[in-house]
Amino acid sequence: KAAVNASGGNMYGYHIYNPNSVVAYVQFFNLASASVTVGSTTPNMVVAIPAFGWADSPTTGPGIGFATALTVAATTTSTGSGNPTSAIMTNIWYK
Repeated sequence: KAAVNASGGNMYGYHIYNPNSVVAYVQFFNLASASVTVGSTTPNMVVAIPAFGWADSPTTGPGIGFATALTVAATTTSTGSGNPTSAIMTNIWYK
Protein backbone atom coordinates (compact mmCIF):
# COMPACT_ATOMS: atom_id res chain seq x y z
CA LYS A 1 0.00 0.00 0.00
CA ALA A 2 1.07 3.57 -0.55
CA ALA A 3 -0.07 6.94 0.73
CA VAL A 4 -0.83 9.20 -2.22
CA ASN A 5 -2.08 12.15 -0.19
CA ALA A 6 -2.00 12.23 3.62
CA SER A 7 -4.82 14.77 3.83
CA GLY A 8 -8.18 15.32 2.15
CA GLY A 9 -8.38 16.33 -1.48
CA ASN A 10 -9.55 15.30 -4.93
CA MET A 11 -8.19 12.73 -7.37
CA TYR A 12 -8.37 14.10 -10.91
CA GLY A 13 -7.12 11.13 -12.85
CA TYR A 14 -4.72 8.22 -13.12
CA HIS A 15 -2.66 6.20 -15.56
CA ILE A 16 -1.90 2.68 -14.35
CA TYR A 17 0.10 -0.02 -16.16
CA ASN A 18 0.08 -3.72 -15.25
CA PRO A 19 3.19 -5.60 -16.48
CA ASN A 20 1.86 -8.93 -15.14
CA SER A 21 0.36 -11.80 -17.18
CA VAL A 22 -2.82 -11.75 -15.05
CA VAL A 23 -5.33 -9.06 -14.08
CA ALA A 24 -4.25 -6.81 -11.20
CA TYR A 25 -6.44 -4.56 -9.08
CA VAL A 26 -5.76 -1.15 -7.62
CA GLN A 27 -7.77 -0.44 -4.48
CA PHE A 28 -8.41 3.18 -3.45
CA PHE A 29 -9.09 4.05 0.20
CA ASN A 30 -10.38 7.28 1.77
CA LEU A 31 -8.16 6.66 4.78
CA ALA A 32 -4.65 7.40 5.97
CA SER A 33 -2.20 4.62 5.12
CA ALA A 34 -1.81 3.61 8.79
CA SER A 35 -5.58 2.99 8.99
CA VAL A 36 -5.67 0.60 6.01
CA THR A 37 -5.26 -3.15 6.41
CA VAL A 38 -5.23 -4.45 2.84
CA GLY A 39 -7.58 -7.42 2.56
CA SER A 40 -9.64 -6.36 5.60
CA THR A 41 -10.40 -2.67 5.03
CA THR A 42 -13.11 -2.16 2.42
CA PRO A 43 -11.86 -0.03 -0.48
CA ASN A 44 -13.90 2.96 -1.65
CA MET A 45 -13.10 2.18 -5.27
CA VAL A 46 -11.37 -0.63 -7.19
CA VAL A 47 -9.95 -0.52 -10.72
CA ALA A 48 -9.14 -3.73 -12.60
CA ILE A 49 -6.04 -3.49 -14.78
CA PRO A 50 -5.88 -6.09 -17.57
CA ALA A 51 -2.84 -8.32 -18.04
CA PHE A 52 -0.08 -6.40 -19.86
CA GLY A 53 -2.55 -3.51 -20.07
CA TRP A 54 -3.37 -0.14 -18.61
CA ALA A 55 -6.24 1.90 -17.24
CA ASP A 56 -6.67 5.62 -17.67
CA SER A 57 -9.05 8.07 -16.10
CA PRO A 58 -9.59 11.54 -17.51
CA THR A 59 -8.06 14.54 -15.81
CA THR A 60 -11.02 16.86 -16.41
CA GLY A 61 -14.03 17.58 -14.24
CA PRO A 62 -14.44 18.10 -10.52
CA GLY A 63 -12.42 15.04 -9.47
CA ILE A 64 -13.26 12.30 -7.02
CA GLY A 65 -13.28 13.46 -3.41
CA PHE A 66 -11.22 11.77 -0.71
CA ALA A 67 -12.11 13.76 2.42
CA THR A 68 -9.68 12.03 4.80
CA ALA A 69 -6.68 10.93 2.72
CA LEU A 70 -5.88 8.88 -0.38
CA THR A 71 -4.19 5.51 -0.01
CA VAL A 72 -3.83 2.89 -2.76
CA ALA A 73 -2.87 -0.78 -2.87
CA ALA A 74 -2.21 -3.12 -5.81
CA THR A 75 -3.53 -6.65 -5.33
CA THR A 76 -4.31 -9.88 -7.16
CA THR A 77 -8.03 -9.81 -6.30
CA SER A 78 -10.49 -6.94 -6.05
CA THR A 79 -10.64 -6.87 -2.25
CA GLY A 80 -7.78 -9.19 -1.29
CA SER A 81 -4.28 -8.64 0.00
CA GLY A 82 -2.06 -10.68 -2.33
CA ASN A 83 0.68 -8.75 -4.09
CA PRO A 84 1.10 -8.89 -7.88
CA THR A 85 4.28 -10.62 -9.06
CA SER A 86 5.66 -7.40 -10.58
CA ALA A 87 5.03 -3.89 -9.33
CA ILE A 88 2.16 -1.94 -10.87
CA MET A 89 3.26 1.39 -12.38
CA THR A 90 0.91 4.14 -11.24
CA ASN A 91 0.56 7.87 -11.87
CA ILE A 92 -2.19 9.65 -9.92
CA TRP A 93 -3.17 13.29 -10.29
CA TYR A 94 -4.52 14.80 -7.07
CA LYS A 95 -4.81 18.07 -5.27
